[in-house]
Amino acid sequence: MSTDSPVRVADLTKAYGRRVAVDGVTFDVPAGCVFGFLGPNGAGKTTTIRMLLGLIRPQRGAVWLCGAAMRPSHPVLARVGALVDGPAFPRFLTGRRHLTNFARCGRRLDTPVAGRVTDVLDRVGLREAADRRISTYSTGMRQRLGLAQALLTDPDVLVLDEPSNGLDPGGMHDVRTLIGRLREAGRTIFLSTHLLAEVEQICDRVAVVAAGRLVAAGTLDQVRAGATLESAYLNLTGHSGVVNAPS
Repeated sequence: MSTDSPVRVADLTKAYGRRVAVDGVTFDVPAGCVFGFLGPNGAGKTTTIRMLLGLIRPQRGAVWLCGAAMRPSHPVLARVGALVDGPAFPRFLTGRRHLTNFARCGRRLDTPVAGRVTDVLDRVGLREAADRRISTYSTGMRQRLGLAQALLTDPDVLVLDEPSNGLDPGGMHDVRTLIGRLREAGRTIFLSTHLLAEVEQICDRVAVVAAGRLVAAGTLDQVRAGATLESAYLNLTGHSGVVNAPS
């Protein structure tokens, strides 16, 4: 499998009882691309991400990461950094200590652990809070810590699930800037988000899912098809607006 597309899924399918969460989804993410993954709540985005990362098994279909057919605990995951929505941390540790422990348990770093931890804390804006306990962190600060953890091993591929969640406008700007720099450095970024304005600013390609099915994929212009991204998204996902709203 070619690494020209570091993330590839084919006919990915997952059901929970009679409810089909992901239904035959197929797409690929070209190298060095910021790929926006869009869809309403319950559309199957998080289930797809969990299958990408080997956290759950598909009932049908396959995933390839960096050219390797995925399975749980596959060594290729060392080349992937991930921020899953709502990251959990040991709250009694400081941010710096948590990242240090994480680094020592994962992929071997090319630089000293202490220096790498300081570097990623700086990149996500947590230098001043690095030695505070995580229990004192706000939601946005924990989100920044999750992003620092995803960056720690200098991964080839980043899978980010709602990275701007809990951030104020300044924090959102910082995340967009960081993603842009990572793309310039040749990283491939899979970005699940509800922020359409963010997608238009930083994504090269997008895919839209609704009710577990892929309903559109391509460049921004291809998916917009002459409309705004918001209009195209609402049409593709079958959103009919407010019904019977009080006057």
